[in-house]
Amino acid sequence: GNLTFTQNTDDGDIIFQSDNGSGGVQTYFFLDGSAEQVEFNKSALWTDNDYIKLGTSGDFSIGHNGTNTTVQNYTGDLIFTQNSNDKDIIFQSDDGSGGVAEYLRIDGGEGRVIHTANSRYLDNAVVMIGSSADLQIKHDGSHSYISQGGTGHLYIQQNVDNHDLVFQCDDGSGGTTAYITLDGSA
Repeated sequence: GNLTFTQNTDDGDIIFQSDNGSGGVQTYFFLDGSAEQVEFNKSALWTDNDYIKLGTSGDFSIGHNGTNTTVQNYTGDLIFTQNSNDKDIIFQSDDGSGGVAEYLRIDGGEGRVIHTANSRYLDNAVVMIGSSADLQIKHDGSHSYISQGGTGHLYIQQNVDNHDLVFQCDDGSGGTTAYITLDGSA
């Protein structure tokens, strides 16, 4: 049969306590009857290949297999929400020299995505800009393309006062030279 723990007192709790490692007793977790939730007062350890599963059918899981950590969602969208006012979602990783660096920030205060490290798009991956992907930038392994495929004109602008728009190309001897200069100060 089943082993059942029951607390019949209104808003009462079921409290699990144990030795704290130094001669005292501490609460490790408890079932909070008034809040209708389980509260943990200490870290919970799931060993390798054991996963935390959420949802009636275990549709979302997070776990570690001894080498890699996985976050998996099996139904619907996976949504990350930052509800704290003017705060960010920050993605960090190893910086290649023993430290940790920020690579991407979703900035809630500025309302933008900030790349704090270089982004690399592999051959034939297309950067698409506009709701209908009107402006596209890509490299196919041999050539690079900037194309406007939607409506309207393609503008290349220099908005700094008294500065130029310069078109440079290989000069035939290992360097580059300006072949067309639109002089913004003239």
